[in-house]
Amino acid sequence: MENGKCIKTSMKRESISFERINNLYKMLKFSLPAVKEGTVIEYHYKLYSDYFSHIDNWMMQEELPMLYNQYKITIPHVFIYNIELRGKDYIQVKQRDSSIHATEREGGSAGVSKDFTVSAQETTFTSRNLPAIRQDEPYCWCPEDYKVQVSFDLQGTQFTPNEYKPYSQKWEDVDNQLLKPENTQFGKYLSFTNPFRPETKQAYNSEMSFEEKIICAFQILKKKMAWNGRYQLYSKELEKVIPKGNGSNADLNFILISILKDFGLEAYPVVLSRRSSGMLPYNFPSLQKLNTFIVAVYDINKQKYVFFRRLHGRARSQYTSTRIVCKQSSYPLPERERRKEMGERNGSCRQQKFYENRSPPGRKPSERTSQHHSLRTGSRRISG
Repeated sequence: MENGKCIKTSMKRESISFERINNLYKMLKFSLPAVKEGTVIEYHYKLYSDYFSHIDNWMMQEELPMLYNQYKITIPHVFIYNIELRGKDYIQVKQRDSSIHATEREGGSAGVSKDFTVSAQETTFTSRNLPAIRQDEPYCWCPEDYKVQVSFDLQGTQFTPNEYKPYSQKWEDVDNQLLKPENTQFGKYLSFTNPFRPETKQAYNSEMSFEEKIICAFQILKKKMAWNGRYQLYSKELEKVIPKGNGSNADLNFILISILKDFGLEAYPVVLSRRSSGMLPYNFPSLQKLNTFIVAVYDINKQKYVFFRRLHGRARSQYTSTRIVCKQSSYPLPERERRKEMGERNGSCRQQKFYENRSPPGRKPSERTSQHHSLRTGSRRISG
């Protein structure tokens, strides 16, 4: 507004640029002209994606007051998603039947193209007059948890009426996705051979207590490997990490599990979401939102799990009564002789926590809906 009049300033194409973040993502950046106090910023865009297993959360609320925010998504009926609305009372939802045009090519790049139409559903989420949310709130690890938002997680696919394939309908589906041998970045490494077996044999003593074995396993890892400061859920090239002598927490944890197994201990990954990355969805399991894991070891004598962690450069063990669910195993564990007859088996563990709804006062708990969704459009109007 200038002298009581609304002045519109268009953005030139030269103000738009792309920045490569990693081998998977590029960031689109744009510079707005004539921005000053009281300026209202308005923009919209379209995103076409065939990466159906991941849809980013749509944030309706930002650091600046939001006058109008609309998110429209069209997804083929063959994809079934869990959808969570946080701050549901502030989001208007409209749905209608739609369709998406697609092309199938037979015989490679020189083959014949065939156009067809896929039935879909278009869902529109709209919010108005949302206040700003602070990013520097004391004791708030992840402000995004408190924003009005829409989140998606692939529940399953159904290309024919009799071919439903679950991805995250239940926590057991998440376990299966991680555990399967075809998962070359997680499940494969649960049976990884201890790369430091000679050092392990030299340090092993049959008179060692449970905690002494854990501490000794950690000391072997500490002498051979260093943490590179990265938190990850998956290990991409564990074999190449070992000669380098450093890796992510996932790399080191997979190696630690292999060392613990050579000490005769039952070790399992406990998958979770880091506090700074936000809490897991309230109403449904999610593989997409998991981003790291720690190691749990089972103490047969005390029938309790120990969460293994590094603290002040030393190995510490802490008993917990938290419920952990492990695939391919039941507890209490059988005797070691029986375990040897069955063969060494490892699995995925899940630490279950039940969070209370963190919606601001006056908002109802988030509700679960299942929709089918691929074309995404968004528009925002921000008051500055």
